[in-house]
Amino acid sequence: KEGTSASVHFAILSRHGHEQVTVEIIRNGRMIKKMNGVTPMRTVYKDFPHVRGEPADYFRLLVTGPAPLRLITNPLYISPLPQKGQ
Repeated sequence: KEGTSASVHFAILSRHGHEQVTVEIIRNGRMIKKMNGVTPMRTVYKDFPHVRGEPADYFRLLVTGPAPLRLITNPLYISPLPQKGQ
């Protein structure tokens, strides 16, 4: 089956300035990438292969830092555009 890819772009800021954070990218309920950084943080994580004809993928970001810093995004659903003629 032919596949397509997607990228997740995100930025994390803290009103407290520079904070150590851990970011987990979760795809369809499974962690696929874990990274550490310091706010402000901007990142692009690329190349999530998706097989055409399969259900849409969903992604979440889980960001943790010093207590009580914690963020979980709502799910972001990604589905490839249909090919011409479909």
